[in-house]
Amino acid sequence: MLISIVGPRYSGKSTIESYLVANKAFASLRLTSGSSSTGSIIDAPDLQEDTMRSAWAQSPDLAHQELSQFPIPPNSGVFKQHLSFLSLSPVTQHVAWSEDSSKPLSFSSPAEMLDYVTLNWRDNFVTVDLSTRDLLEKFIRRPFFMLLNVDAPVLIRYSRSQEHERRSLEEFIREDDEIFFGNSKNNGEIALRSLHDLIDININNDFCQISELHAHVDGLNLLDPQHLRPSWDAYFMVIILQSIIRT
Repeated sequence: MLISIVGPRYSGKSTIESYLVANKAFASLRLTSGSSSTGSIIDAPDLQEDTMRSAWAQSPDLAHQELSQFPIPPNSGVFKQHLSFLSLSPVTQHVAWSEDSSKPLSFSSPAEMLDYVTLNWRDNFVTVDLSTRDLLEKFIRRPFFMLLNVDAPVLIRYSRSQEHERRSLEEFIREDDEIFFGNSKNNGEIALRSLHDLIDININNDFCQISELHAHVDGLNLLDPQHLRPSWDAYFMVIILQSIIRT
């Protein structure tokens, strides 16, 4: 499974990512053009956010590229040279990955990340570095991909931001609106608003304590396969409803 976490600043994206890595045996994935801080209920300010989003929005189609030598996650075994039925490309040799390691796996391009998680689709990964619709649409084609949106009321996020930066409420809201709605330069193409129909799970992080957020994430049971595909009962009910509508 690959969980991509999106949301506005100071909503708690990195906190959820850190929790999944520390407590649910997820491996964190990073694109080398960006970085995130972890370990608090808020996200530290990302000064390069707009630049990275613009670059990723212009990213070429994720054609296959040769996999770099990334460490392989646990339970993946030792691979021989063969044709993978998932990636349709030769599998490369990798260095064994330490299960106790919390160091993120870094990739130089979205294509390399996509190839890697496709090859290792039985393992669990999480990232906060996928944030544009064009990019997410390429990942969402994979049946093991989940898009998780985390948000919080503006005043709560503004209060959290004051621990890291000093700015007026008006400035914070202006920047927040630009992140959510986009601006005239990109015509809203990289706005969070454009992702609403791709989201699988929404989290409202208005919690006062990190432990409350952790308990909420536990209650969602993100590893439940029904988050990615419906149960047989739900599947057949959809077919029945569609048949009724068409008749």
